[in-house]
Amino acid sequence: MEGWLTVRDVAEDTGISDATLRRYLRAHGKFIKTRKVGSVLEISEESIPLLLKIRYYYEQGWHRQRVEQVLESTEPMALVVHDETGMDSTLGERLADIHHILRLVVERQKELEQEVLRLRQELKERDQAMLQGIQQANQSLSRVERHQRERQKGLLSRLFNRK
Repeated sequence: MEGWLTVRDVAEDTGISDATLRRYLRAHGKFIKTRKVGSVLEISEESIPLLLKIRYYYEQGWHRQRVEQVLESTEPMALVVHDETGMDSTLGERLADIHHILRLVVERQKELEQEVLRLRQELKERDQAMLQGIQQANQSLSRVERHQRERQKGLLSRLFNRK
């Protein structure tokens, strides 16, 4: 994961004054990876070479619009996502988090699919056992009903029905 530095730390590391860095951020901030942690503005270490390049352009006497045009044609935009917790992150960090969550969801979905298959098999076995039980109960009931009908017939009827 990339490192983040305060504006003061970047100023000390690059020799670019705090005020100049803030001016670069206002003018060209869409190319510089920044985030706010609470009220502290942090700059990604990845953006330090870009800040040095911007300083070089200004030292060469370029005006802001020319610097902006060159950056637009050579540098990707650094998008920062602001959330309700006050913890800002770059779009790449947020996408990496989403990707991780999606992987977890896919793994969980596979686990749930296996659980559904297991439960279906259990239900099938239970249904088969219940069906066998019902069939056995029906056979027993038929024998009992036959026996009761025979008992209800008179003695003579029973004798005449025998061969």
